[in-house]
Order: sequence, then structure tokens, then C-alpha cells
Amino acid sequence: MLEKTQTFAGQLGKLLNVETPDWKLPYEFQGNMVDMAAKGGMDNTARDALSLNIRDWSLDFNQDQKDLQSTAATMIEGGVSALQDLSRYMPDIAKAATASRDSAQSWAQAALATRDKLNIAPDDFRFAQNMLYSVAKSGGGSVAEQTQWINAFAGKTGAQGKEGIAELTATMQIAMKKCP
Repeated sequence: MLEKTQTFAGQLGKLLNVETPDWKLPYEFQGNMVDMAAKGGMDNTARDALSLNIRDWSLDFNQDQKDLQSTAATMIEGGVSALQDLSRYMPDIAKAATASRDSAQSWAQAALATRDKLNIAPDDFRFAQNMLYSVAKSGGGSVAEQTQWINAFAGKTGAQGKEGIAELTATMQIAMKKCP
């Protein structure tokens, strides 16, 4: 009986040894939102809507809220600052980060590269993601490596749109297979 009591007391001690929450987190999050809104030229309504969306996406797609906020900041710094465009890109970025081994930051860089170099619209980014994910899954290079490839060769090849990303990812796969 004494042994069972000691075991119970030990388990109760573990149960009660809970870390205290980080009280700074909500204030840092809100402060970062204010900074992002200022950089992106958003009004308070758009900032608050983006803030709520980031929280929802982090829950919906099992992503860290700070990581998605940082990813949104990357998108804004890259020139995607309209709430409508962010609302098209960010859920797909969060989903892809959950489904793949690549971070949300890598997917954000891919979104910016496909938009800037290949003129792929936000509505067509999911197609580009599928191409990039397929190549990464088959061992043809991570999303970050493919993004570097797009940045390096899209302008030189004149590749544009969905056909352009298909061409670039195919040539990267061929190049990767020919390398020892």
C-alpha cells in the first residue's frame, strides 16, 4: 500500500509540474502585426483580419502561430501585401508546410519566386505547389532548392506561367539525376 501511495504521489507531482504560459507571446504577436501592417500599408481593419486569419490557419493546419506570422511578414516584404492575396497564398503555404518536410518560409519564398519570375497568379499557386511538391517527393530537390533554380533560370529561359514551372522543374529533375 505504501508503494502505491508513493507512485501516486510521484505521478501527481508530475501532473502539477506544468510550465507557466509565456505572457509576452500575445503582446509580441500583436506588436509584430502592427509592424507588418505598417510595412504593408494596411489599415487597422485589414491588420486585425490578417491577425485572426493567421491564428485560424495555425490551428487549422497545425503550424506554429509565430512561424506563420513570420511567413506572412516575408510575403509582405516580398510585395504581397493585399489582404486578399495573402488570404489566397497563406492557407496553401500552411497546408504545404504541414504536408511536406519544407518550412512555411520555404513555401513563401517559392510563392514569391513563382509570382515574380514566372508570373503565376495567387489563384494558380496551388498548381505550382503541386509541381514543386511532386519533384521534392520524388527526390528531385527540396522546395528551397527548386526556388533557387526558378530564381536563377526563369529569366534566362523565358519560362512563364504553369508551362514555365513544368519546364523548370523537369529540367531540374534531369539535372539532378545526371549529377553523380
